[in-house]
Amino acid sequence: MSEQFKLVKRAFDKFEKKLKKTSKKDSRCMVSNCDEKAILSHSQQRNGQLKHICCGSKKVYALRDSMVKSFDMHSGEMNFKFVETPISKASTYPGLCNHHDTKLFKEIERQKLGEISNEQAASFYYRSMSYESYRKERELERTKFVYNEVKDSLNHEQVFGLYQMCNWHEKNYNNSVLVQLGEIDEVIKSKNFEEVEYFQIVLEKNVGVSCCSMVNMHLDLYLEFLEQYPDYIPSFSFNLVPFENETHVVLCWLKKNSLFMGEIIKYIEYDLEHFLNKVVFCESEDICVNPELWEGIDAKTKKAIYHNMSHTMQRGSLAWEDVPIIIKI
Repeated sequence: MSEQFKLVKRAFDKFEKKLKKTSKKDSRCMVSNCDEKAILSHSQQRNGQLKHICCGSKKVYALRDSMVKSFDMHSGEMNFKFVETPISKASTYPGLCNHHDTKLFKEIERQKLGEISNEQAASFYYRSMSYESYRKERELERTKFVYNEVKDSLNHEQVFGLYQMCNWHEKNYNNSVLVQLGEIDEVIKSKNFEEVEYFQIVLEKNVGVSCCSMVNMHLDLYLEFLEQYPDYIPSFSFNLVPFENETHVVLCWLKKNSLFMGEIIKYIEYDLEHFLNKVVFCESEDICVNPELWEGIDAKTKKAIYHNMSHTMQRGSLAWEDVPIIIKI
């Protein structure tokens, strides 16, 4: 292990210890003009979709959240792992105060879903966007922290690479994530729900996987898209919501970005199965899997899943046939 990697590892470790101390007492509700303390919100409902995939054990397999444990010191890349996690702790983030967590999501949590409304679509979008905002802010703070910790000990090329990463995270967070969070916040406060559109499919089976994510509308064409739209990257929310005998696939987006969704809808209509597996296992970070389903996957396929979860800058664009089919419809 090189000395540079040791420095980066220590910086990651220091940041996570700092994060644990601050997140418990300093997180505030994301809703504009609310200064109440944030609780640990669930991006995926504990007594809804997670309950329906936990096999009675009250546990699911979820992505390991620790950067220190996930960072491969030898390659410098992320070493993703799914770990058994209680549903009480899966998919949690300090996002909203108790009042807003209850108010904003009651339309999608207190009843079984049918054909959703624009108001429910706004709730799905907000929940995904608030989780995305938390993740992206944490990435930005982590990258800045690591940069300041190690910049005097790395060579010029390494420092410049970290500097560029800081700039990109800051640009994406300020110009894209916060902008879209503010837009959906305004939609909900003004009750102007027609500004949110959605696409919904109901599968007549429980697929054993639950997901809540924001997905960039370009999907895998990441670098090419950044060159065309460097400031604002439009996204859609993706929720995979399993019940006992059915699963709802719900995509929601701001009406102003509807032009970008045409190709996505064509993709879904052409091959829904590939779309679901690609988005869940290649584009998302907030995934929970039924224990029996995950334990039944062979080692070779699991390795392919982890590879596909790498950033496109590391693995390149995926060929259609490279996406493992875990969710079968």
